[in-house]
Amino acid sequence: MKLGILTLALLAISTSAAAKDSPVIDQREYLDGNGQPTLERKVRLENSKGEDVIVTQILHPLDDGSLQYIPAQQLLETQAFDAELCGPTSTPPTAQAVDTWGPGTIHAFACNYIGVTDEATLGFEVDSENRVAPGIVLLRAQAPGNYVVRAGTDDYPIGYGNYHLTAPGTLSLSLLVDNRCAVRRSDPVPGGLNGRLSATVRCHMPSPGLVRTEMSACVNSFCNTDRNSISVF
Repeated sequence: MKLGILTLALLAISTSAAAKDSPVIDQREYLDGNGQPTLERKVRLENSKGEDVIVTQILHPLDDGSLQYIPAQQLLETQAFDAELCGPTSTPPTAQAVDTWGPGTIHAFACNYIGVTDEATLGFEVDSENRVAPGIVLLRAQAPGNYVVRAGTDDYPIGYGNYHLTAPGTLSLSLLVDNRCAVRRSDPVPGGLNGRLSATVRCHMPSPGLVRTEMSACVNSFCNTDRNSISVF
């Protein structure tokens, strides 16, 4: 999955300290050319064929413990890895795209599928009655949930969103699972587009209980947010 001008489908991979084998193989910290603290790390991830590959990430730690991941700053091999997971129908992220990962997030990316929507899933049609603001006809989100997973395993919750825009703006997408596994992306988009968003988070489920999920899709200051939960047994 990957992001770009509009339809986003996002995937975030997070693991907790309870995971036995860390996917982080190596990492180093340094100041980049602008004096910004930078974390470069190599992680073991699974590609679209189910094969283990080593991926290099360039991250900027933030004061709150989050990590900033700018797609345009990544190695070409890393950009290609994200693009492969998104698939050939997704639109690449713009040079202005910015991701913010929650603490502990191992990998995240968003995919933009312009012209692709799933009205059966989200339950709406494109018409004037759905207008929420000038330039925004539709903006819907659907959080993952209503299923069960086993404790001690990694889960891959997926959030969805559809949009239909008539004016340019900044599209942002956020998926939060259990207040631990999170990814947010923002990207400027042109008007006159519709598309589909999906966000996936690989999140370790250490113990039984109810895991809260939240999915948001926003254009400028207008947002649609949905909440749900996953049962861990």
